[in-house]
Amino acid sequence: MNIFLEFISLATILIFLTNAYNPLALFVLFSIFIYAFFKRRKLAPKLLFTIILGILLFYMVKKDQIGSIAINGIVIKAEKNYFLVRTLRSTFYISQKNNSYEIGDVVSVVGHSCPLTFSHYQESFDFEKYLKSFGAYNEIKNFKVSSIFCNPIRLREIKEKLLEPYSVEAQTIIGSMLFKDAVSNSQAYSVASNLGINYLLSSSNIHISFLFFIISNFAQRKIKERKVKNICLLWLSIILIFSEFSISIERIWLMYFLSLIHFSKEDYNFNYVEKLSLAGLLILTIHPFYVLNMGFYYTFPTLIIFSFIINTFKKREKFKKVKICLVFFILLLPYHMMADHAVNVLSVFFQISCAPIFSVIYLLDNFVFLGRLSQPFLEILNSSISHFLLIFSDFSLIVPTGFFSYIDTFIYFLFLLTIVLCHELNFKRVKKTFSFLLILLLFFTVLPNYKNYYEVHFIDVGQGDSTLIRYRKKNILIDTGGSIYVDLAKKCLIPYFHKLKINRLDAVLTTHEDYDHVGALSSLEDNFPIAMINRGGNEQRMDFGDFYIDDINKFKDWKNEDRNYTSAVYSFKIFDTSFLIMGDAPIETEKKLLHEYPNLRCDVLKVGHHGSDTSSCFEFLYQVHPQLAIISCGYNNKYGHPKKVVLDNLNRLDIPYIRTDETSTYVYKISA
Repeated sequence: MNIFLEFISLATILIFLTNAYNPLALFVLFSIFIYAFFKRRKLAPKLLFTIILGILLFYMVKKDQIGSIAINGIVIKAEKNYFLVRTLRSTFYISQKNNSYEIGDVVSVVGHSCPLTFSHYQESFDFEKYLKSFGAYNEIKNFKVSSIFCNPIRLREIKEKLLEPYSVEAQTIIGSMLFKDAVSNSQAYSVASNLGINYLLSSSNIHISFLFFIISNFAQRKIKERKVKNICLLWLSIILIFSEFSISIERIWLMYFLSLIHFSKEDYNFNYVEKLSLAGLLILTIHPFYVLNMGFYYTFPTLIIFSFIINTFKKREKFKKVKICLVFFILLLPYHMMADHAVNVLSVFFQISCAPIFSVIYLLDNFVFLGRLSQPFLEILNSSISHFLLIFSDFSLIVPTGFFSYIDTFIYFLFLLTIVLCHELNFKRVKKTFSFLLILLLFFTVLPNYKNYYEVHFIDVGQGDSTLIRYRKKNILIDTGGSIYVDLAKKCLIPYFHKLKINRLDAVLTTHEDYDHVGALSSLEDNFPIAMINRGGNEQRMDFGDFYIDDINKFKDWKNEDRNYTSAVYSFKIFDTSFLIMGDAPIETEKKLLHEYPNLRCDVLKVGHHGSDTSSCFEFLYQVHPQLAIISCGYNNKYGHPKKVVLDNLNRLDIPYIRTDETSTYVYKISA
């Protein structure tokens, strides 16, 4: 119990110092101290020492160094397009395409250090936070790097040679299962994620336990039990190395290692929760910023609560395996709601049915180390699994859950733990009350939203345009954005709609056919219900009951090769607030609009062509003179949008403006 509380204390102080969920961290830390003061007073000095340790770890490892820098450090993470270098006191991110560095290389780097900044879009993976979970708060630019020492074990080369004989489909499964090299943009992995079984496509505790079970049963008659355990530890060490020291595998390795140690004193023979807590203490001492990684919460709090619940089961519990899968689904549920803002109701069925299958596949995939001897069999097996997953791509029953906060997650787990505790203490009435409260929380989470909304969302789609109009219960999207690197419909728009509890669009309107405005439309049409699509302002007025949108551009030049000259200009009003969505309409179109509509005004202007100097001339901005201008553009885009002349025009006219590359999605709300 003491180790468990020390682990929770270290984790919460690190969470507090990294500015992640501060109120919750303080509440948990305060609760532990109150418990220690009244129940375990001898524990208080240990907790104080743990907190001091956390503070020292944070400030010793995190040291911001901005400006010119020359360092010698060890590579702690290496990917094709970047690597991380750790010195004694800091970790640095270095972007270099097709680099050949490996974990364990020692390098010398000279360059300019600056804070991390990356391009982004709504609901995108927070790469900056991911890097910070390794302690990397700064990037080195304009660098020169040279090798001091090369690790003789070139893992990436070995893995590439092992996977080289296989097809892309088989490589995706094997790489993910054995080496944790998940290809998140592959079709098979996307389907697995949609089904809620993507965790089965990795070296999870379930698969490794099954592997060791088979090894133990196969070898127990010929080899002593102690030697079998040593063989398992050796193989787990190989898995750890090939996973490039993945923290989740580190945790499994530490717990297995602790299970092999027999202490003479009973006080030091740990149960599962204590082993997990001790592993957590060791990992946080080595990786103090791991508390910023969602994997930390998937692993430690989830498994601790999981063990509490499983311990309430009887030895011969009926349908025990099914119940275990159901418990795991319940524990992962809030994480799915936070990440995807939706739940696939069928994922329980897929988890129960697929867990044994993927454990067997993981066992067989270990034969990849035999090289070409196992290639024909493993190629058929893994390609078949990849195709098998694609069959179920449409087997989903997605329920939008809306925004599920960290506070909601904390309350969810608090209710769950209270129910387990009441079950143990046989407090039936309290158990029923909290069970009802938990069901009520989930009910309101999945309950459809019937409120009336009056707001316009200028969605961050990177270098592109997308605007969502919410009028009463109607949802109308103008443009979808488009990217050649990511499916914005699946990765940005649909998750954002789920976050808002939108389950259908009443219309999608496009301004013109440029890819950065309509590139995501076909995928959105295939994956989300849309009542009506109007391309390029084919109609001058579109009615939606008592709300209508006008395309006021009567001057489209369809013969011009520049498609910007065909861009619609949408005008609409919500109560007394008027909006103009300019698309990519050029200056020539703006001047024609001024001539056609001498009294043209608006309160909110979506600036034309992402702030390019081909739009937003001074005369147009002077006459329209909005109260607010919105510029939709991507961070550090190659076009240099928004242009200085446009920003100067806005500043000269005292027109405040908001840039999606700086503020991400902006929501303009109108009072009814």
